[in-house]
Amino acid sequence: MSEYEFNSIDNLLCTLVDDQTVPGCALSIRYKGTEVYNKAYGMSEIRPVPRQATVDTIWDLASITKVLCTAHLYMIWANNGQINLHDPLSTWLIDGPQNVRIIDCLTHSSGYPNWRPLYSKYRRTQVDWGSQETRHELLLRAVKTPLTGTPSESYAYSDIGFLVLCAVAEARFGKPIHILWQEFLPSRAKNGLYWGHPAAAATEDCPIRGKIIAGEVHDLNAAVLGGKSTHAGLFGTVGSLTDAAQWSMDAYHGRCDELESSTVQYFWRTKGAGSHCLGWDTPSDSGSTASDYWPKDGIGHLGFTGTSLWMAPTEELIVGFASNRVHPHIEGGALPGVIAGPKTKRYRAFRPILHATILHTLDAI
Repeated sequence: MSEYEFNSIDNLLCTLVDDQTVPGCALSIRYKGTEVYNKAYGMSEIRPVPRQATVDTIWDLASITKVLCTAHLYMIWANNGQINLHDPLSTWLIDGPQNVRIIDCLTHSSGYPNWRPLYSKYRRTQVDWGSQETRHELLLRAVKTPLTGTPSESYAYSDIGFLVLCAVAEARFGKPIHILWQEFLPSRAKNGLYWGHPAAAATEDCPIRGKIIAGEVHDLNAAVLGGKSTHAGLFGTVGSLTDAAQWSMDAYHGRCDELESSTVQYFWRTKGAGSHCLGWDTPSDSGSTASDYWPKDGIGHLGFTGTSLWMAPTEELIVGFASNRVHPHIEGGALPGVIAGPKTKRYRAFRPILHATILHTLDAI
């Protein structure tokens, strides 16, 4: 494929950087098993030490961890009969609510709230972040968080529910989540992915930690867990992002020894009370970040730092996008109830245009 065929995509990424919507970004496109596009633009760090973004830049993938770590692991465990997705949390957690099932947490239908600042108790004792005792305490606080919705019936995108999935996994197997990720997933599902990385693109000038974050996870609840959680913590290049996703795409099409196609289909087609299937989101009827043109059997996920991953199983299309939109400061609109600023509005408008342009470009080839 010639460079000319992707000029419209190049122009979109250049504009995103030139108008300062994001400092830097990278895009990887895999089509029918082959990476057909991988480019980076802008800066991976503005300050304190300016660095250019490249295709080798490692990004904080944020909530993409929910699919490349958590959904992938629970796929393996469900496939192998090591975890029953319909078991109540209380099967593995003494303090877990009996009316909430594992599958409810995966589909964001658990009744747990969206988010809570669980890190606040530990903000003055950062030396203890990541310790076994602190991990246990924070995960227990997540499990004991009062429900705000009706399990299996109400929908709320919930970091708390995914923290509870971390507690379930660690109670079931007796090891921390990053060790389970290393042991249970095949190499092709995790090559080029890291739990933090010293050379990663910079994110926020964090008021809690008193510095610009580079190399450690942006999310504070994950940071208290030592950067290793089921809701955030993975880092990688944009190419490693789509490469890891290709593993489950291959499994979906029956080209994987570790995972049955029927298991992946169940995870990608079974919805909870809202738009999420097991771990993954699906395109909304209108206004999807993947554009209104994205195939309706598609799945995807966003990351708070400015990342996204969208897949179209029938077309065998994978689109991974990475940026550091929160560097060096988070603009208005980052938190619920806060009015979006101009950069946030431009970023939100960009995402569906990008994905529509990719679809039109590939359709024209």
